[in-house]
Amino acid sequence: MTKVICIKTDNVIIRATLNNTIAAQDFYSRLPLTLKFTDSGVDYSTQYQQGKYTIDEMQKGWEKGDIIWYGGFLSINYLDEIYSFGYNVMVIGHIEKEDLKLIKLLPKEISFEFKSVYF
Repeated sequence: MTKVICIKTDNVIIRATLNNTIAAQDFYSRLPLTLKFTDSGVDYSTQYQQGKYTIDEMQKGWEKGDIIWYGGFLSINYLDEIYSFGYNVMVIGHIEKEDLKLIKLLPKEISFEFKSVYF
């Protein structure tokens, strides 16, 4: 079952949906957590201990808004999906399309708090 989370910073709340992969379930089990991210011009990323995953659930490339957790990094991608198909990645979720524009307004270095959302 997919899980809805929020990614919060000072005064911005971004909604995201985690997928049903083993990696997404592992990530969800670690919430809440706060991590410091840096904007690379393509994504916000941070070093974060790799979790459980299976190779079968990996994919080539990403789309704008994908949340990737693999290889010791966690990233929120917002650009350059056209060049991403050379990379094997573990996508664990996706930012809601209407919230993606909020990412571009954030500072270069920022802390994100990841929390589960209960209905």
